Amino acid sequence: MDNKTKNLEMSLMSQSQDKKESLFNECMMKLDAIKSCLMNDPLIGDKSPPENAPFGLYVISSGSTGDWEKYSGQLAYYIEGWKFIKPWDGLILFQKADKNIYVFYDGSWKKFMP
Repeated sequence: MDNKTKNLEMSLMSQSQDKKESLFNECMMKLDAIKSCLMNDPLIGDKSPPENAPFGLYVISSGSTGDWEKYSGQLAYYIEGWKFIKPWDGLILFQKADKNIYVFYDGSWKKFMP
């Protein structure tokens, strides 16, 4: 059995694990970050972390710098440091600036056209 969840890759607790509350809290923060799937910025992708990161998700573009340098294509959120989520086929995000819905499949984000 794998010790991480399939989509969000959250660590699973073991019976004899110390400090289970830390792991639980980390998982809750990750769920809270992706719960509404609301992106802060246009889908063109961000190349560097914002100075004063508001809570939300950011799509990291290729050629990113700073704390995002090695996380191209992933989602980023900030809670006591940058955390990253690798998107999976079928993940849906609402982009509040352009009020569009995007779906991740075949390795990229595509605008949903109803």
